[in-house]
Amino acid sequence: MNYKTRCRGCSFLRVCLSIVLANLFLPVHASADRPAGVELTRLNGWRIVVSGEAIASEKYAAEEFQKWIESATGQELRIIEDSKGDKRNVFIGDSPALRSSSLAYVLDQEYGDEDLRFRITSDNIAIVGGQPRGVLYGVYQFLEDVVGIRFLTNDHTYVPDLSSADATTDAGVSRSFAREMDYVYRPPLEFRLAYYREALSYPFFSARLRLNGWERSMHKLDEKDIERVGGHARGGLIVHSVNGWLDQSFEEHPEYFALWEGERNQANPCMTHPDVRRITTENIVARSERWSRGKVVHVAQEDSSIYCQCPNCTALVERHGGEQTKAAAPVLDLVNHVARAVADVRPDIKIGTLAYAVTREPPKNMRAEPNVRVQYATYHACLRHGYGRAYCPKNLEVTRQMREWAAICDDIVYWHYMVNFRDYLLPPINIESLESQIRAMRANNATSIFFQGPGGGRNVPFADMMIYVLARLAWNPELNDTEVMNEFLELHYGQGAEPIRNFLALVARDTRNAPLHDNCNGPLGAFGLTEELGHQGIELFKAAEQRAQTAEEKNRIEKASICAYRLALGEVWYGHEPVSASRNKRSRYYDLARKTFQLAKKHDVSEHGEGWQMKGAEANVRMALGIDDGE
Repeated sequence: MNYKTRCRGCSFLRVCLSIVLANLFLPVHASADRPAGVELTRLNGWRIVVSGEAIASEKYAAEEFQKWIESATGQELRIIEDSKGDKRNVFIGDSPALRSSSLAYVLDQEYGDEDLRFRITSDNIAIVGGQPRGVLYGVYQFLEDVVGIRFLTNDHTYVPDLSSADATTDAGVSRSFAREMDYVYRPPLEFRLAYYREALSYPFFSARLRLNGWERSMHKLDEKDIERVGGHARGGLIVHSVNGWLDQSFEEHPEYFALWEGERNQANPCMTHPDVRRITTENIVARSERWSRGKVVHVAQEDSSIYCQCPNCTALVERHGGEQTKAAAPVLDLVNHVARAVADVRPDIKIGTLAYAVTREPPKNMRAEPNVRVQYATYHACLRHGYGRAYCPKNLEVTRQMREWAAICDDIVYWHYMVNFRDYLLPPINIESLESQIRAMRANNATSIFFQGPGGGRNVPFADMMIYVLARLAWNPELNDTEVMNEFLELHYGQGAEPIRNFLALVARDTRNAPLHDNCNGPLGAFGLTEELGHQGIELFKAAEQRAQTAEEKNRIEKASICAYRLALGEVWYGHEPVSASRNKRSRYYDLARKTFQLAKKHDVSEHGEGWQMKGAEANVRMALGIDDGE
């Protein structure tokens, strides 16, 4: 079987250039004072055309286009498989009807899995792209850019009212007018996932945000629904795996395992042992015929700080950077060995490994094979600051490592930490640094980013905002993080947005000026967060609730306010007794705690830290304040 695939990058770039040039000379079929295009309020009689042979995600894309256009304009367009008319068609994906139309040229080039293009003329609209997700994402791009829809949360989509052609912008332009254009986009990241319960639990919502899925988050879906959202991106995360490929017992072959402080240890294998290399490679090559195109095979050290110190591994370390690099050179040397063998039989397959813990320091004078993917974890980075900033020595070090890995590997996945594992309920502290962090990763060969959030922590305050900001910036790193955040606040909280924005500005100010540079396990004080800031936040959230225009807005504001109540409890949250507190202050802590847990229960907040249920926080507060279980 021939698994070779040809590079489409150059042809795609030529297409992009041709589109740019074509847009300079688009024909105009409208009056001199109005450009060509389509009035979305006048789509009566238009048809949505999708081939009967289209894949499930393209048929679903047609349904989504129909649904949201009707929501915005009040017009329901019929979905048909073929069109006899030359005009007034919305072509969704490849079809015989599109191929015989005036827009057939949009199919003249190949599209990657998620490449998309939409062409708007006065007569027809075409939305095309790659499979399995390009066309679906093209519909969502159209709905956002042209219609103005915003997919904010699983149960809240902002849909502008375009039912009247008289509705205009401040500049006097019709809000429902879609000008003639030819838009093409190739997402800069192959894999984008926000590890938040709200995103993982709702794959249809994730698809609307172009978070391109994860096999583990889809296990509860029907197979047909998985196909409708285009499945999950190939590759995904790289996990600890090397012992599984060795498939040898420690008792029978202790010499295959790490020599650590004079004794053999089964935590990791000896990466330079000839039999380890042979067995690992043979096992992977033997299974290679079973795998689908583009699979990433994981060959990564186990989750342990123990690595081999045998003479061969030690000599390899010394040749490629010395003790500072610890285990990186032996691991990458084994991975390269496997990659060369796999390239002979399956050149489309990648071999993935980790730059994490004892392997995060890149080896010197060693380059990854072209079919190797490295996953770098930012676990040790300062959570508050951007990368490459002179005022943050920790992130200067992280940026150097990223740059050096990028110099030896062209394909890097970043496991990026967006969470404080000790305290899920704290306000978000790194939004204003997110933009620079993503751009730094992109500048250092990022092909994918996994954003580590609170995972199973249900309904963490501001999780919905973080998912929205992460998704928008991961899809388009050129966006501004603050502008995207403000867009969410305005649309989600309505007139209550301003006080909430003021609270987040105070959080940003105080965390920016904190003296420490701690990571995703930092204590409360490391981030400059104080009880006083929590009390300020409580008052601002009360003001926001008073401005709320609907019960839904008030409910959303109330959920977000949990972070301020928790912050006002300070170290009491961790079970630390407020020794010098007066009776009145202890009473105030009690009232704050009662309010916090009432809100948490109402809004189904299930965890307050990684693996820590809310009942654990209640026990901490009771201990700190001397409150009996019955109170």
